[in-house]
Amino acid sequence: MAQNWLLMVILSTIISIPIYLAVGFFSKNYHVKPDIFLIWYFLGVAIASTMLRESVFEVTTIPWKVIGSILLIGIILGGLGNILLFRSVAIAPNPGLATAIAGSASVGMYFLAWVLAKWFPAYFNEAIITTQSFIGLFFTILGITIIALGA
Repeated sequence: MAQNWLLMVILSTIISIPIYLAVGFFSKNYHVKPDIFLIWYFLGVAIASTMLRESVFEVTTIPWKVIGSILLIGIILGGLGNILLFRSVAIAPNPGLATAIAGSASVGMYFLAWVLAKWFPAYFNEAIITTQSFIGLFFTILGITIIALGA
């Protein structure tokens, strides 16, 4: 059965809404700092990822250098990015503003994926840019600018 990326991202978006709302809820009601919430949250993610993985043997077939590289990306970029995001969600005037602005990373990723695919096709998958998606991203940038100017 073919996987539908659009359906997966829509479901992921719907599922993620209560996660970000929970950061402020636990901070206000139980005095759980966003950093502490993040640690327990990602422990839960690790457990779920282990239970829902596609293959039992997939993890053991990855070379240790690759695993080390992935861990380094997670520690440096994922750790810092998520700590800052979870902290901002807890103190933003509305948690949706923080996650909306963070979601704008997709704009940069959209264009960077296209550039990397053109420059380094041996390392990156093809990335297609269409007029319709370009217009949609333009409005995303416009919306974030309006939010930032009003904040």
